[in-house]
Amino acid sequence: MPLSERLNTIISLVPLELGVVDVGTDHAAVPIELAHLNQHRTIIGVEYNDRPYYQAVQKIAKAQLTDVVEIRKGYGIDCLAPGEVEVAIIAGLGSSTIEEILRRGKQVTKKLVKLILGPMDYPHQLRRYLLLNGFSITQELLVHEFRWYEIITAVPGAQSGAILQPGATDADLKEQLENLFNKAFGVSKEASLLTLLELTPLLSCEDIEQAAGFLQEKKDGINRILNKMPENVKTVQRRQALEEKLQIIWELEEKLCGSKIL
Repeated sequence: MPLSERLNTIISLVPLELGVVDVGTDHAAVPIELAHLNQHRTIIGVEYNDRPYYQAVQKIAKAQLTDVVEIRKGYGIDCLAPGEVEVAIIAGLGSSTIEEILRRGKQVTKKLVKLILGPMDYPHQLRRYLLLNGFSITQELLVHEFRWYEIITAVPGAQSGAILQPGATDADLKEQLENLFNKAFGVSKEASLLTLLELTPLLSCEDIEQAAGFLQEKKDGINRILNKMPENVKTVQRRQALEEKLQIIWELEEKLCGSKIL
């Protein structure tokens, strides 16, 4: 069965010569494709749930790759030894789960040269966690499959040329992001840290149609919430915050035609 565009994009980010672990490997589709690209490296799939674990083992055997791909039963990267692989893929999981995996596997992440993350929800919260815990964000990609998926690559420590460098506090991150958005788009409206983190993919998006589609999805989501939200004292602050976010998105849309994305 052909892989989705999202999985193919993730696979394309793995350097051919480096060892890799795929966390939450499910049916081992990603490790099998990685093995087809280069069998002469360490390839590990990690699965926590019993049924997909045994299915992954069977898939590897059926593909005659038992000498190439190892499937391990575990929660995350803490079932690896530091330095065992250079790249970790953690995709198809929620941001809070990815954060927990990274916390539990700190000794392993220190030795990685690349993290490829595909959160299924709240990617802005994952970015904040990464940046406040010593990771640089080096690349962001958008993939559309019925909705927009955000793929984040990161490395431990500060790295020259990264989109975002680690910061010590939320204030540090906000200043860094404000400078980047002002430089790229000349944004004039005040935005919260979480809003800036939510819109971070625009800083590296080179396709104006992707950027426009991403912003449209954001607007549609906000408008759905506003339309369902009752107008009363309890919702005033929440409504105001959403309307301010809409204003920022509208300004970004206006700026896109004159930005580097064109």
